[in-house]
Amino acid sequence: MKISYYPGCTLRTKAKELDVTARLCAKALGVEMEEIENWQCCGAVYKMGTDEIATKLSAVRALAAAKKNGGKLLIGGNGGSSSDSEHIVGEFLKEFYIKRPVPSAMREKMESAYGEAGKYLADNLQGSIPAISLISQSGIMTAYANDAASDLCNAQQAYGYCTDKDVLIGISTSGNSKNIYYALLVANLKGTYTVGLVGQKGGIMKDVCDVTFAVPETE
Repeated sequence: MKISYYPGCTLRTKAKELDVTARLCAKALGVEMEEIENWQCCGAVYKMGTDEIATKLSAVRALAAAKKNGGKLLIGGNGGSSSDSEHIVGEFLKEFYIKRPVPSAMREKMESAYGEAGKYLADNLQGSIPAISLISQSGIMTAYANDAASDLCNAQQAYGYCTDKDVLIGISTSGNSKNIYYALLVANLKGTYTVGLVGQKGGIMKDVCDVTFAVPETE
């Protein structure tokens, strides 16, 4: 499966090196990029300088590195953003557009160890990129909110989960969600690469993330 893209999104004519970098990152993630001759902007694309483009690509590199080095993706948000977190995690934990069959070595191990049951596992399991939605863990969240501080629930999770091999994505339209903000602060101290998905103004999150994607809308 190929993922279409508009070459201008990476300023291809002005920054060929960045276009090559985007392709290399896509290859590392198992995505094949295909240029579109007649394109229509999705609404979230806007003009960015070359330095800013390079910064955004660093997030893709971080995700590829996490997968390669045995790290994981952590995602959190509130309200609709919590639903986005669950959605994104679902697409990482199972295949989406790209087929991700069980590697041949694992298939052989499964079939050798468990016979028909192993074959059934190998035929149906899909390659998975470790990802966790922080918002889905109601047990720890309610316990911590009751015993300590409700706005630090995600920070506590970050303190327990985050390593220097991981990536934490915080989603907030305003960029001012305190629970996500505190989680990002903890993640930074743990050496985790932090990404903010925010609205146009960026809020307080834009100053604490390694990279911030600010969509040019406020709602």
